[in-house]
Amino acid sequence: MASGRAIFQAHVDGLLETIPVDAQWTFPLGLIGSQTQASFNTGDNTLTIPTGTRAILLIPPTTNAATMKAGASLVSANGITLQAALPTVITWSAGAVIINCSAGVSPVAIFYFG
Repeated sequence: MASGRAIFQAHVDGLLETIPVDAQWTFPLGLIGSQTQASFNTGDNTLTIPTGTRAILLIPPTTNAATMKAGASLVSANGITLQAALPTVITWSAGAVIINCSAGVSPVAIFYFG
């Protein structure tokens, strides 16, 4: 069985010195599922989470303009508003994950890491 890790690295420039930012996740199971051509409909879209998932990566089209919100139960303004055209990493431990969209979004790459 494969294992994996994800690394987020950034450098904050423009101060007296460059400040490195580093966050890492370790996944004993590695990539446990992917759906590279998902389509989100207008409204709530419930993700089917594979057993063992610890993080979810969503990659919408770079041209997406629809409002996307992530949450466990979305009603009107609840949830976290995502950047429409940027990848998002959601760490996850249990419960439903719903992505609410103001319009259809396709394709959306979804990767599950565990």
